[in-house]
Amino acid sequence: MILGAIAFPVHYVVLRERSLRELAADLQTRWLFALFGAGVVVLSVQNVASVSTVPDAFATRSVLPFTVDALTATGFQSAPIGRWVAGGKILVVGAMVLGGAAGSTVGGIKIVRGYTVARGIAWQFARVFLPADAVITARIDGRVLDRETMEREFGEAAIVTILWILGLAVGSLVLVNVAGPEFGYADAVFEVASAQGNVGLSSGITGPTMSPVAEGMFVLNMWLGRLEIIPVLVFVRAVTFGLDP
Repeated sequence: MILGAIAFPVHYVVLRERSLRELAADLQTRWLFALFGAGVVVLSVQNVASVSTVPDAFATRSVLPFTVDALTATGFQSAPIGRWVAGGKILVVGAMVLGGAAGSTVGGIKIVRGYTVARGIAWQFARVFLPADAVITARIDGRVLDRETMEREFGEAAIVTILWILGLAVGSLVLVNVAGPEFGYADAVFEVASAQGNVGLSSGITGPTMSPVAEGMFVLNMWLGRLEIIPVLVFVRAVTFGLDP
C-alpha cells in the first residue's frame, strides 16, 4: 500500500541506484511518511478520547492501516468506521482528500499540490509585509522560484484544490439528503471523499440498496477524481462550445 503511494520515478531511481537515499531526498516521500506518523497519533488520540461512544472497543488498533489506506487509496477497510464518531471520520476524510504522491497510483489532490498551496499561502502573507519592489523568491523541493513562477504554480495547485473541494461539497450536500436519517453529514462527506479519491472505504451508505441518485453521483465523483477535474472541464467546454478557442 505504501509503495503504491510513492511516485514511480522514485522507485526507478531507487532500483537503478540500489540505494534508499532517494526516498529521503524526495519531498513527497518525506511528507508521506510524516503524514503517516501524524495521522496515526491524531487518529489514536481521537479514538481514545471518544472510546466510550464507539461500540468497537478495538477501534484504536485500526488507526495504522486506516491512516495508510486513506492516504494510499487502496480500499483496505480494517474497522467499522461507520461506528466511529464524526471527528474520526473527518480526520480520515482529510487524508483521502490529500492522497499520496503525484506520479503514483493514488487519488486525491496529491501531496505536492497540498504542499504548494500551503507554501503559496505563507508566501502571499509574507509579501504583505514587504515593499512592492522587493525581489521575492520561494524554495520548493530544492528549486528556487521567482515571483512569476511561484504565482503560476500556486495558482494551478489552488485551482485544482478548490475545484476538488467544491465537488466534495456539492456531492456531500446531495448525498446527505438521499442517504437516510441514520446517516449524518460526516458520513456523507466520508462517502463522497472516498468516491472522488477512488479510495473504496465506506461508512455504510454505499451498497446495493442506496438511492439511484447517490449511485449516479458517485459515478460522477469517481470520474471527476480519476481525471483530476481539469480535463473534465476541458471536455465539457469542447462538447458545449466546440474545439475552437
